[in-house]
Amino acid sequence: SPPQTPPTNHNIDYNSELSTDHLSEINAKLEETLNSQKSDLGRLRRKINTLRGELRQANREVNKNVQDQVNAKMAPLREEVVQANEAVAKLEDQVEKLTRQLDEQTVKYEQTLEDKERIAA
Repeated sequence: SPPQTPPTNHNIDYNSELSTDHLSEINAKLEETLNSQKSDLGRLRRKINTLRGELRQANREVNKNVQDQVNAKMAPLREEVVQANEAVAKLEDQVEKLTRQLDEQTVKYEQTLEDKERIAA
């Protein structure tokens, strides 16, 4: 009969009698594959962690940019509010002053009327 080719580790004929040497060889290849896959897994985990870190950093930068834009838009508005409040305070002062002047003029006018009534009487 023709010489049999030894089965490869992904095409094992479990019915044939396998030598200890051949089983050791298959085991070694399986361990090598496993170690290679563990190594690949480790690389993937490190890559995922790196990407997660980059994502967190990108999120922080986006949030900071948004906050900076909000602050940039709010700063002039805050200044406008301050100026508006100052203008209101000035107007209130002017109203108070004019009200006092009107009260004084009213008192003088009433006194003048009383004086005229007395003279006429």
